[in-house]
Amino acid sequence: MVAGSSLLGWLPEATFVLYVKDELGVGELGYGLLFAAISAGAVLGGLVSGPLVERLGAARVMLIALFSYALLTVPPAFLSSAVAVGVVLFVQGLPMIAWSVISHTALQSLVPDHLLGRVFSVFGLLGAGLAPVGLLLGGLLANQFGLRAVFVISGVGLALVVLFCVRGLRRLSGELAASLADSDVESDDRPAAVSTAEPDRPVAP
Repeated sequence: MVAGSSLLGWLPEATFVLYVKDELGVGELGYGLLFAAISAGAVLGGLVSGPLVERLGAARVMLIALFSYALLTVPPAFLSSAVAVGVVLFVQGLPMIAWSVISHTALQSLVPDHLLGRVFSVFGLLGAGLAPVGLLLGGLLANQFGLRAVFVISGVGLALVVLFCVRGLRRLSGELAASLADSDVESDDRPAAVSTAEPDRPVAP
């Protein structure tokens, strides 16, 4: 999942500046605002991720986030308005950060403490190592099929990766829910701390 999303998710980034300039007719300021739009959506996504997991469960939020992010990658291929693209990017920021929050929570909850460093290093290697490959592939695809086609290829590819990993994601979310439930039970069963501090002595008149 991490490898596929890292590789395919970076495809549009390789030629995004050319897409903004040539297809949308936007200058430097508009380019920066489009990038800010997805960041603003990510901030909002971070605020609502917790309540959504509590209401819908980690499994549903995880699958909804991944599928919606994949599907929202496609619309820029058919849009010519910078404002419309900005709205799509803003909405796409919500599932992007929701997936990040849940996946990192799963890692910290399910992976033993002595293996956390190794597991996070593997995740970092997959993410950072495949990003240049995705950028290179995105440039080649744009040169072959056009700037807009890269968004469709990326979105469809991401959706196929999610479908391929659905069973594993459900299992992961189930283990995460059980781990979080056990943590809540342990915290509830833990006796309250008893203060051993001496009470304040009255001041002598």
